[in-house]
Amino acid sequence: MLAAMLISHHNLAFFLDTMRKVRDAIKLGNFSRFKKDFLDKMQENALADV
Repeated sequence: MLAAMLISHHNLAFFLDTMRKVRDAIKLGNFSRFKKDFLDKMQENALADV
């Protein structure tokens, strides 16, 4: 039960942090750059897990 709660907390924290960064990037006018960097980082992490 604790594991499920901790995973949920981690997922929410990740989501909220990501959305804060998205809003900041939109306000600064560099969302395209943020999106590219974010997707590149996610792909690197996915390849590292293989």
